[in-house]
This record gives sequence, C-alpha cells and structure tokens, in this order.
Amino acid sequence: MLTIDQKEAILRRAGTTVPDFPPVRPTPVLPRRRDGPSARRQAIEEWSDAVAALYVEHIAARGDKK
Repeated sequence: MLTIDQKEAILRRAGTTVPDFPPVRPTPVLPRRRDGPSARRQAIEEWSDAVAALYVEHIAARGDKK
C-alpha cells in the first residue's frame, strides 16, 4: 500500500494539481485537549483525504484509458 506522500508524488509527476500541505504556523503552547483533534491535525487529515481522492480519480482515469 502506498503512503500519502507516495500518492502525492505520483500525482505531481502525472501533472495533477495537488493541494499544498498545510503550512506549519507557530501557535501558542496550550494544554492538550482530549475532546478532539487540533486544528492542525484536522487540516492534515483534510489534506490527506483530498490527496487520496485525487489519487483514486487518477487511477480510475488510467484504467479507462486501457
């Protein structure tokens, strides 16, 4: 199984526009919350989901060409 980084690299080599990885922004040090993911983690998950969806579309399009 490919990692999300590998999928991103394949998409970029194929010429697909891939969203940029969420920027690292300095944030104040806050106590960890146990009620859910941080905003940063949420942004990374959304990015990962977007790349994975683009990869599925890419593979499906390749299958249609054969």
